[in-house]
Amino acid sequence: PLYDWNASSPLCCSSWWAGVQMGPPDPILGVTEAFKRDTNPKKMNLGVGAYRDDQGKPFVLDCVRKAEALISSKQLDKEYLAIGGLGDFTKSCAQLALGADSEVLKSGRNITVQTISGTGSLRIGANFLSRFHSASRDVYLPTPSWGNHTPIFRDAGMQLKAYRYYDPSTCGFDFKGTLDDISKMPERSVILLHACAHNPTGVDPKPEQWKEIADLVKKRDLLVFFDMAYQGFASGDIDRDAWAVRHFIEQGHNIVLSQSFAKNMGLYGERVGGLTLVCKDAEEAKRVESQLKILIRPIYSNPPMNGARIAATILNTTELYNIWLEEVHCMANRIIKMREQLAANLKSEGSTHNWEHVTDQIGMFCFTGLKPDQVERLTKEFSVYMTKDGRISMAGVTSGNVGYLAHGIHAVTK
Repeated sequence: PLYDWNASSPLCCSSWWAGVQMGPPDPILGVTEAFKRDTNPKKMNLGVGAYRDDQGKPFVLDCVRKAEALISSKQLDKEYLAIGGLGDFTKSCAQLALGADSEVLKSGRNITVQTISGTGSLRIGANFLSRFHSASRDVYLPTPSWGNHTPIFRDAGMQLKAYRYYDPSTCGFDFKGTLDDISKMPERSVILLHACAHNPTGVDPKPEQWKEIADLVKKRDLLVFFDMAYQGFASGDIDRDAWAVRHFIEQGHNIVLSQSFAKNMGLYGERVGGLTLVCKDAEEAKRVESQLKILIRPIYSNPPMNGARIAATILNTTELYNIWLEEVHCMANRIIKMREQLAANLKSEGSTHNWEHVTDQIGMFCFTGLKPDQVERLTKEFSVYMTKDGRISMAGVTSGNVGYLAHGIHAVTK
């Protein structure tokens, strides 16, 4: 016969994937798996990058529920969106970031496309740079940066470099190191900046420091790629959190900007994001838009509709927009309150260490300064789970468990 289907035949047993090796587990998902197996009733999972309420439960915003009801009542169809996404969403998305009175918006020199949350936005942006930013393939990431930044830019064909950002000795911002490294970056390189609530450290430059960074970046003629995953979620004020982005644009930087609505609207699984490129003029924006569409089409053709409708409804309905501003303010305040309570509890436990960085840092994540062996002890002895670098998600801390966490941290840092 032409083919031998006998089970004992080696033809049947050959494999296409024999050379594929087992990949390492995701560090954060690994923490969650270990947490699930733990039977200690006091266990805490501080690895998850998603907001939780003060009972430790996932939280759906009231404005989101109201927007969903409004959308449902309209009996809308399920036709494909355009390649660049929902027009109502992309317009509002850019306006939220750049400000309603932005000169960029008025002159039409931006192009904003809807993306599959922040990750999708970064990847489309990285693909665009890889194809069209021929001056340099180098992209400089802060040390440390969000874990997914490295594979996103690497897989898009960019060359990864690093600049100093976090100072472990102070658990704060290494301003001098940042400026020193930026001054040595080759001209036309790409620099990635976290707009606010730096992940994973929670350490942000102050406005005066941002001004110096913007001046130096301009002097070096670097292309700025802002990742803004936490607008409103960092300080509770959407304008304050977008300050750096707007300042850079005012100073003449034509930036690339990635936005996510996962955290600030709690739309995690809806995957709602935006990618904006600020161009020289409206004509350049049109050319850039055409190429972004050519990049997007063979990847996912066009983005999903539901989350963009929710976000657009909230951003374009005055009543819902005001509810959202209040809710995002409340979420940010809960995180700030937990930081204050953690620092206060550590003090009352008798800890002599300086924990000021816990309250100085901002956003969902806190770089505690705990060493890997201390993290291991916390997990082993207190069932408190976090990544080995000592990063904790403040969203996992509640008024019910903050005392227990402080007790555990004090025990392992004596």
